[in-house]
Amino acid sequence: MTDVVQEWVMESVLWPERPTNWPPCPHHPRNHPLAAKVVQDRAVWVCPVDETSFYVVGSLPAS
Repeated sequence: MTDVVQEWVMESVLWPERPTNWPPCPHHPRNHPLAAKVVQDRAVWVCPVDETSFYVVGSLPAS
């Protein structure tokens, strides 16, 4: 479900006004967004390249 919300935000909310790599990857902010993944029974945002976990889903810092 998180990936559906992420896709909606990128296409409907950000596309006309901002970059669509939401949420941006702290390691690669210009290259790709974070990906939602389950790690140790928790839904987290991870870098899709190096698999670093950054935030629990639902706790992204305000931008």
